[in-house]
Amino acid sequence: MDIVENLQKYLPSSEKYMSSYGKKHLLNQDFTNLQSTLGSGSFTELDTAIKKFKYIFLKFLIKKTWEKEVFDSVFFKNYENLCDKQNRMIDFPVITHAFTLQILDEKKLLNGKICTIGDGKANFITGCLFSKNNITLYSVNLPQALIQDYLIIKKFNILNDENIKVVNSEEDLNSKNIKLFLIPAEKKSLLKNQNINLFSNIVCFQEIPKTETREYFEIIKNNKGYLYCCNREEKKLYDGEIIKYYDYPWGDCRKIFEEECLLYRKYYSLRPPFIHKLKDKIIHSLTKFN
Repeated sequence: MDIVENLQKYLPSSEKYMSSYGKKHLLNQDFTNLQSTLGSGSFTELDTAIKKFKYIFLKFLIKKTWEKEVFDSVFFKNYENLCDKQNRMIDFPVITHAFTLQILDEKKLLNGKICTIGDGKANFITGCLFSKNNITLYSVNLPQALIQDYLIIKKFNILNDENIKVVNSEEDLNSKNIKLFLIPAEKKSLLKNQNINLFSNIVCFQEIPKTETREYFEIIKNNKGYLYCCNREEKKLYDGEIIKYYDYPWGDCRKIFEEECLLYRKYYSLRPPFIHKLKDKIIHSLTKFN
């Protein structure tokens, strides 16, 4: 069974693990289309003259929105080279991941076993792989997003199939020569007792059911790992449910830092005045669980 067919088995039951946000953005969407957002950011290919023309102005806005230091990191340059290869716009999620990986690298956490919860467009995965460190990646997500991530990886030859494994059972996690494990959300409990050193959650906990967030925290605590968390202080979902950062089940942990993420204070768009202030507060933190 190939990787896509393996992940497709989990599509019928995936709705159980979605909030109203997930149901709106993932159900009945064409997740095989790389440019379908799925609520997880954009993958805009520069396949028309109009897009290329707009991108000239957008690149100017990107440089004006943030300090020069954001673009000087080796991670941003890696993403820049990747986007050139993919004939794709550099967008805010790409910039976010370059910023995040720079922080984690400075903390010497980009090595060993790393799990991304809710990656989108394979941004976290590819950024880690281009670091050239000795990393084994675990990506846990809804099957629609995992399929789209895999199709991006496949199309641009980021990893060979023999280095990717869909996790259906605990035995799959013992497979050799695997660089990337793809874990459907309903199989996330298999990540317990795996000695995963680092977990990352970037604007994901704010959009999933609270019951799911509690289960992810149990997995992180079980592994006694680090968690990099970057989410809105508060977000109201389509059905009226309110998700709050400070209500996450942190429990007994050591906060290495916890602060407003300055990267999210501003954003750019083609709508005047082009550079805007974000009204919502985004908190990012690095936490060690014991």
